[in-house]
Amino acid sequence: MITAVLFVVALGLRFTGIDQGLPHHGEPDTYIVAQAEQLIREGLGDRFRAGWKYPHFVATVVAAVPAADIVRPPEGASLAEHRAVATALHLRTRKVAAFLSAIAAPATFLIALRFLPLGWAALAGLITASSLLHICFSVQARPHGPVSGLAALAVLGALRWSERPSAGRALFLGLTSACAIGSLHTGLAVLAPITVAAITVLRRHRDARRSIVLSLVAVSVLLTATTAWFYVRPADGFGLRPAPATATATAEGVQGNDGASLLHDKLEARRPVERREGGRSAVRFSGHVIDLGLFNGRGFGVAWRTLRAYDPLLLAFGLLGLAAALARRKFRLRPGTWIVVGFALPTLMLYGMYAKSTDRFLLLLLPAVALLAANGLRVAATRVPGLGRPIAALVTLAVVVGALRTAQLRIRPDTASEAATWLVANVDGEAPTHLTNLRSIPLFVEPANVTQDFIWSRGPWEAYQWALLHPESRPVRGEPIAPSAPTPDGAERLGRRLIYTTVADRYRLVLESDHSGVARDLLADADPDHAVLVVNPSSRAGPVDEHTLARAWRTPLQDGRWVRVHRIESGLSDDETSLGYTLDFTKVFRARALGPTIEVYARRDR
Repeated sequence: MITAVLFVVALGLRFTGIDQGLPHHGEPDTYIVAQAEQLIREGLGDRFRAGWKYPHFVATVVAAVPAADIVRPPEGASLAEHRAVATALHLRTRKVAAFLSAIAAPATFLIALRFLPLGWAALAGLITASSLLHICFSVQARPHGPVSGLAALAVLGALRWSERPSAGRALFLGLTSACAIGSLHTGLAVLAPITVAAITVLRRHRDARRSIVLSLVAVSVLLTATTAWFYVRPADGFGLRPAPATATATAEGVQGNDGASLLHDKLEARRPVERREGGRSAVRFSGHVIDLGLFNGRGFGVAWRTLRAYDPLLLAFGLLGLAAALARRKFRLRPGTWIVVGFALPTLMLYGMYAKSTDRFLLLLLPAVALLAANGLRVAATRVPGLGRPIAALVTLAVVVGALRTAQLRIRPDTASEAATWLVANVDGEAPTHLTNLRSIPLFVEPANVTQDFIWSRGPWEAYQWALLHPESRPVRGEPIAPSAPTPDGAERLGRRLIYTTVADRYRLVLESDHSGVARDLLADADPDHAVLVVNPSSRAGPVDEHTLARAWRTPLQDGRWVRVHRIESGLSDDETSLGYTLDFTKVFRARALGPTIEVYARRDR
């Protein structure tokens, strides 16, 4: 019963607002959407994009889910109908990812039940369900959430098999491990607990070694076949080959745009010398370049900052729980401890050693963190007379309320949607509007503005508009739209005269010493009636610092020739990073909406 309740709670927190930001604010690196599109068109046996950036187990599940065909809207369709089509496959992928991710909550409970009393084990599952880090990436069309849920099931399978070896339990272990490995490269971490479980079982059951070895052989065959199917591409095999360390500076995604590519290379030349030293090697695997010279321990700082931002209470009580576990021999030597440690410790070490680890990679360790946090709360409740239980209750309440507050934000329109609504209501469709540093907005643009540059590094809405105009071409994140259907009139009938800053110009703004001067020139060349400015972008990462761009554009918009006519508040101060692709525990209580603060300016002489 508790298992079912935890799954429902986790699923509810993730499905609430699952379409948030779509179609215009699609998360980056949604390669599984393109994989699913390929599988829908060519069949589940197609392996053209196997191992392309990500293994394609999750994409296979997306393609196998029964759903209506995605076809072009009829002539005269409304903007809402176009948005629904543009969103369909991306939304389906998000739902599958959320479903697989939600498995982590009940799996955490069942793992914790082997180490903690029933109530505290249930709390561990609730913590996983309510973790902002887990929620944030569980609802994105990427495989990092699913692999956390499937890997937790694999660890549970290793525990169950070690407790009572049987063919059925070995099959469960093999299937869950295969699904984890087929979801993401980090799923290979399940090989460690399988190894520990195998050693444990072989030592305890000497009289049944033959059947145990046969089970291990079957599991090994299953895992090998899984890796071959979901990773090995017909074009390049494993894609595993040595590569120079400078490969990390390639301008992926801007090929075909010579100006942007050239400026990107110049920008990379400004990177710290550490990244471009000679003599280091790298490994290229499935389109990812892993610089071996960056295994320098800086990832531990990333882990600390990630948990401190998303889940500070989990971090604090997780450390308390770890200290308590290390101090108590009884807790440390319980059966199955080394299976959990065998999974968590190597995963943490690899994460911590690699300087380019990111927040979403830490999802794999969330069940272990939740287990430790629940243990820390148990210690606080039992060791602090009179105050321990109220403290544990308040911390649990705060974690759950943070998740509910996030769900509340997710069902509201984001600030870009609010800006689009205001523009439609207050600005003539024929008046040119310059989206200075706003990457996307849920409105059609003129067909002449739908270029390769337009769809680069943006979301499904831009890819959809490209697919409407170029049915013979299928961009990354494109939808499987029937090419024989008539071209809709949306771009003309529903469009706006929106002007975007090109990729090359974004790079120029950062490369030139006079950032504001470049912005002033670009604004003069575009000669718009209105300009839209993002005040506090959602990220500082990447080759183009978004906050530098915001400051560059603000200067010419405040020189007296423009007047601010509207401001859409995010609820955060202008110097704070807004909530978008990432979350922050303290900010979700202060934010009014997801997305940045947006200002709209009008020319005084028009």
